Amino acid sequence: MENRKPLLLYGARQTGKTHLLCEFGRREFSQLHYLNFEQDPAAAELFEGAITPDVLLPLIELYLNTEIHTGSDLLFLDEIQECPRALTSLKYFCEYSTETAICSAGSFMGLAGGTESYPVGKIHALTLYPMSFPEFLLAYNKKLHTFYASFIASPAPLPDYVHGQLWRALRLYYVTGGMPEVVRSLLENGSNTLDAQSAQTIETLHDSLLTGYRSDFAKHSGIINAHHIHRIFEQVPHQLSREIDGNVSRFTFKDVLPKSRRYRDVAGPVDWLKATGLVYSSYIVDSAEPPLGHHSRESIFKLYLFDIGLLHRMLDIPASQILGTSYGTYKGYIAENFVATQLVTAGTRQLYTWRGKTSEIEFLIQPNGGEVPIEVKSGTHTKRAKSLHVYREKYKPAYAVKMSARNYSLNGPLIHIPLYAAADLYTLLDTLSKKAGDKMYLQGY
Repeated sequence: MENRKPLLLYGARQTGKTHLLCEFGRREFSQLHYLNFEQDPAAAELFEGAITPDVLLPLIELYLNTEIHTGSDLLFLDEIQECPRALTSLKYFCEYSTETAICSAGSFMGLAGGTESYPVGKIHALTLYPMSFPEFLLAYNKKLHTFYASFIASPAPLPDYVHGQLWRALRLYYVTGGMPEVVRSLLENGSNTLDAQSAQTIETLHDSLLTGYRSDFAKHSGIINAHHIHRIFEQVPHQLSREIDGNVSRFTFKDVLPKSRRYRDVAGPVDWLKATGLVYSSYIVDSAEPPLGHHSRESIFKLYLFDIGLLHRMLDIPASQILGTSYGTYKGYIAENFVATQLVTAGTRQLYTWRGKTSEIEFLIQPNGGEVPIEVKSGTHTKRAKSLHVYREKYKPAYAVKMSARNYSLNGPLIHIPLYAAADLYTLLDTLSKKAGDKMYLQGY
């Protein structure tokens, strides 16, 4: 293929990169050839000399004792961050051997962007996130997902029973989050209920994931830096949970690290966590005039955890409380963190929050045609919308969105969208704008 580039799939650890690419190789190619530089450090020796395809392919064939048919086989270089020269070699596969189907995966590629080894412009890079709620729903209950997909394709109020079942599934997603191993453990239970044993299994899996991430801090950043990264990582859920009813506050720096007072005291660990995909940032702006980045400051932002299930575990919130009937009426920060993860999964490159003198809009997204404000509520009480009213009066957006536990409704430019549809917000807005006949098409946001 003349225009084919090597594929690099990256994202946080344990999001399913290896499984996905192995399944892809087995299903779509005659044979899969697999090298893992973390499990097999000796494989890095193959890349110590020349790293052009004509040299590398025979060496890899010798090492694996196989024959690589470039027209029909897939070569998979896993944990490629452990072998920088393997990462560099992708450049030469792009330039000299486009007939070779080659893919790679790595968990800390965000830290490699500024190195000489990164093959800028020579790879097709994709990020794999934890499973979004619609992906979870498809695995959990295909019939319920069919109703959900119909709603996304043709927005209209859902039957109360279906809406209630989707809300129940969302709270179950709040328990599991989107890490594939955790979701699989729920599905293997073979029940639509979460018993005590299944809840304990999920907690154990979450603990194991968190232990692995904390171990990675030291492995990839050094002992002293790891201590600082760990402190920041633990502070994210702690600072989120300080706000029960109101908006999540900006991330504060005082005493987060010993003697820290200013952003520059914590900038390194924060940037490390963002680069590895373990936290997402939302910059706070005081103007919604494009470009939003022009109105932001690097030291004024919110931080969200990348997985809602891990957030609950780090805060030690039990599954029984999450699934309780009163849940969602008092923990607004949970809904806000959830929406942040879904927007990122949907392709939002950078989150923004608008803050006026006495008002705040949780998120601004930027589809072509103007900014769309998103107000997030955890429950069904959404009448108090002072901030959204202030924003609409000032900026006159084409659409304004309220996300809550309420069913879907449309009142002119004001759209009530259920929280469980956050991952498909762009699609919903696109459908509505096309029906309205305007030009606010959302491709390429």
